[in-house]
Amino acid sequence: MEAIPTPRDCCRTCDKVVTVAVPGPQGPAGADGADGAAGADGINAWTTTTADFVMPAEAATVVVSVEENRWMFEGQIVQVEGAGWFEVAAVPGGSTTSVTLRNIEDSTTGEYPDNVVPGTTIVSGAKVSPSGPTAPPTTGTAPVDAQYWCSAADATLTDEVDMSAIGNGYVKVTAGTPSAVSEIPDEDVEYDELTLSGTSPTLDWNAGYRVFYLKLTGNTTITFDSEVAGKQILVIIEQDSATAYSCTFTPSSGTVKWSGGVAPDLTAVSTGSYNVFSFVCCKATGAVIGTSLTDAH
Repeated sequence: MEAIPTPRDCCRTCDKVVTVAVPGPQGPAGADGADGAAGADGINAWTTTTADFVMPAEAATVVVSVEENRWMFEGQIVQVEGAGWFEVAAVPGGSTTSVTLRNIEDSTTGEYPDNVVPGTTIVSGAKVSPSGPTAPPTTGTAPVDAQYWCSAADATLTDEVDMSAIGNGYVKVTAGTPSAVSEIPDEDVEYDELTLSGTSPTLDWNAGYRVFYLKLTGNTTITFDSEVAGKQILVIIEQDSATAYSCTFTPSSGTVKWSGGVAPDLTAVSTGSYNVFSFVCCKATGAVIGTSLTDAH
């Protein structure tokens, strides 16, 4: 029989010393380290051409030499200075200095009409920048009952009113289908001054003016025409510098009803003087009421 093994002495000293690091409290922060090296410059989001190129025909392409193409991608819309708008057709994988552009002008649909004429030489140094697509031209039509007020007749429109016959003043729009245009006899609107001349001028109340001026060169009769009910006008009369001439105002019907019942006598005023008269056409009776705003009596 084998002998029973004798157990080892468990109290013998170990040959190796084991060190155990027990974490202590955190120490103070150390000094900042030195700055790292500067990184490389980023790529500009635009570039310039480095050689001349010729504008291709609509929908055709052209290879353009550029300083940098890495920001471009196929299908992108770009604008070339002095040329117009293009679509990036291809970006060569082995080169960063060229790009194939497609002329996206379409004369049939009217898109990108500002592109230069095909065959135009675009000189080197033109800027190339990202752009975006423009909205297609409007193809809708106006409502069938639309009406147009035009400065001149337009062959592409129907039911328009030509305003080219109006020389001065404002347009009056009334309900219904407009068939004519007229000046607005509105006292709230300021009108230009119209200069009259001669010794027998006609003063048209409906000519779009509210102030009229006349320098007398002889005994004068001013005849009113087309008096507008409710409208007020002012007439400035400058007397001759040497002779005091007379001036008579004659409505298209009847006579002027002067305030106070006394008509002004311009022969009694000083030569070279200015005299102002106000006239109102009464809506109720159609009578023209005159008032001397100066001392012409």
